[in-house]
Amino acid sequence: MPDTLFKQDGSKATAHVKTSDEAKLLLNKILSKFDWFKEDNHGNIADEYLHEYTNTNVIRVCANLSPVKALLPDNTFIAAHRLFDLDNSTSVLYTTEIYLGETPTWLPPNSFLGAETKHYAEFGRPCDDKLLGFKELFFITNRETGVDLGFSDTDYNKSVVYSAIVSSTDVNKVYSFRKYLTDNVDEEGVLANWQILFTLLARKAKRADKIRDLYKLDYLDIQ
Repeated sequence: MPDTLFKQDGSKATAHVKTSDEAKLLLNKILSKFDWFKEDNHGNIADEYLHEYTNTNVIRVCANLSPVKALLPDNTFIAAHRLFDLDNSTSVLYTTEIYLGETPTWLPPNSFLGAETKHYAEFGRPCDDKLLGFKELFFITNRETGVDLGFSDTDYNKSVVYSAIVSSTDVNKVYSFRKYLTDNVDEEGVLANWQILFTLLARKAKRADKIRDLYKLDYLDIQ
């Protein structure tokens, strides 16, 4: 679903529907460096931005799930993306899956950590250690904590989700925080916010307890 990524330095990267003029310009940038890229296998394309961990210019693209599921049949995920490093002409495939690990020391009180990314180098497609050296943990928290992390609360609503860029080998080592503001209706007109997506994710993983934990939070009635 379309979203806007907000970084702690105040910059942002908006995902554009692939038929838009903005997406077509970004697509040309990708094709100029990655001749294997197939537009038909991908969806929304986000603006180019400077990545907090790799310190390189990247573009994030939503990947269609069917081809990815064929590559990773044993995984229970609800979203897949490719991150293209324009500076090094490298890329990584990553999925978004339920988080079942330890609670990181940095997680704010009264927050819910629900999902993480898992990164994969693809055969015949150059990758590097930087793209495999981090992962992103997605969590929700209240308005006040979002402000403490350095983000505006003027657009705080049910679609806001936060994330942490952490070491792929140590979830307690944080490089930066992010905020995502998602559209409540995706490009096909289907209601799709993070609460719905996480519920689907937990059901795939057969973890109904995670759904119960999510809805215990007292700030989910925000409008």
